[in-house]
Amino acid sequence: MKHIDRHELFSIPNLMGYFRILMIPVFCFLYLTAETKQDIWKAAAVVLISSLTDTLDVLLIKEGYMAVMGLILLMMTVMAVTLVLYIPVFEKMRRG
Repeated sequence: MKHIDRHELFSIPNLMGYFRILMIPVFCFLYLTAETKQDIWKAAAVVLISSLTDTLDVLLIKEGYMAVMGLILLMMTVMAVTLVLYIPVFEKMRRG
C-alpha cells in the first residue's frame, strides 16, 4: 500500500473534498430548520457552492491533478451529497 504524504492529504482537490463533506451537516441543519423561503435559499446556496467545488474538482482531474486519495474522497463525497439531497424528498413524503 502506498504511503500517503502530507502534500497529497492537503492538495487542493482534497481540500475541496473535505469542504464538501463539511457542508453536508450545514445543508442538513439549514434545510431541516428552515422556516421561510429565505432559509430554503440559504440551504440551496450551500448546495450550489458544493456543486461549484465539485465542478472545479472535475476540471482539476482533467488536468491530471488527482491522486488515489483524491479519487476515493471524491467518490465518498459524491455518494454522501447524493444521499443528503434526498432529505427534501423524504421530508415531503413524511409530511404527506
